[in-house]
Amino acid sequence: MDVFKRLFGLALFSMLAACGGSKSPDTVLSKSSSTVCASSRIESRFIVEWEDGRVSVEEAPDADAFKRDFLAAHLQDIRRAEYDHVITLQQPVAITPQVTPSEDWGQSIVEAQSLWDEGIQGQGVLVGVVDSRVDVTHPQLINNALPGQSFISYDDSNQKMSSHGTHVSGIIAADPARGPVKGLAPRAKILPAPFIANNGSGSMGDAIKALQYAASQGVKIINASWGGILSCNETLGQVFAQLSQQGILLMVAAGNDGQDIDRSPIYPAAYRIPNQLTIAASTPLDFLASWSNSGFNNVHLAAPGAGIFSTIPGGTGLMDGTSMATPFVSGAAALLWSAKPQATAGQIRQALWSSVTVTPNHEYRVATQGRLNVRRAWQTLQSLVP
Repeated sequence: MDVFKRLFGLALFSMLAACGGSKSPDTVLSKSSSTVCASSRIESRFIVEWEDGRVSVEEAPDADAFKRDFLAAHLQDIRRAEYDHVITLQQPVAITPQVTPSEDWGQSIVEAQSLWDEGIQGQGVLVGVVDSRVDVTHPQLINNALPGQSFISYDDSNQKMSSHGTHVSGIIAADPARGPVKGLAPRAKILPAPFIANNGSGSMGDAIKALQYAASQGVKIINASWGGILSCNETLGQVFAQLSQQGILLMVAAGNDGQDIDRSPIYPAAYRIPNQLTIAASTPLDFLASWSNSGFNNVHLAAPGAGIFSTIPGGTGLMDGTSMATPFVSGAAALLWSAKPQATAGQIRQALWSSVTVTPNHEYRVATQGRLNVRRAWQTLQSLVP
């Protein structure tokens, strides 16, 4: 009888321990049941969030090998592990312009000239461009773009260089003294941290490494003109939250699907993080672009994103998308921070948020119901930070 009691007690203890959430490689490794997430999953790469807050990307032949050889050895030090997933750049939007705008219509409509005339040009501010590669030898970027570091995980040197990261960088900081593109913050510095290959795809794990690198180099602003992914991975949101806590301002593209992302959220656009702004695209006629994502909760303001003229590898070109709108706000933030370097990320965000241009009958389905205005943002910041 005593033996029976002892065995029963041991079995009961084991059962309660299991129900109490004791760790095992199977419980630590999580994966989404979504069909879309399964289709983008990288079966041999895993994102690990450690108990001390670190995040790393690990490789293994498959999940069984990862659990056996890595998770089992480090189990007590790991909070969560997830599969890595593919991230693909949204393709530039093909549109038929209703008007033929000037090449610098975006800079004009947000009233950047008023700050330039005061000598406020982004000096002293470092902006991280976490995107595809940047042509750092471009004449209009060569003085403002640092070498940076690549986080692209495979050799794509035989492919034509993507224009995306270079176009984004030119909107932020192209030097107008060396060519036709007028960067919004022409004396800011760009830190390239590419993770998207020339074919337009990268991985969530590589994005996390690029984001962490940019933060380690002292950026004030990170421009993330990518996304459109479902909630396949919790760790990316955790990293965004950590960057926000470090006082970094996060500028994120809303996406080009013409969707309400309050109803159908995509990430990182729909993260609700204190120092994040999610950006929709506006047109030269000052309307929300028909293809721009929107949402009164998850999208915050609009900025010029249709027919945007900027740098591309070896030259200049026009592109359309919320990817182009987002660096307008990054450049605006760089201008404000260069004028008030003592301002916090929250104060810069508030100045941009509360100063938008609201045009009657031009419905902007975003939280502020308006479009970026740099001149008014500067006036607002002066009242926030005397």
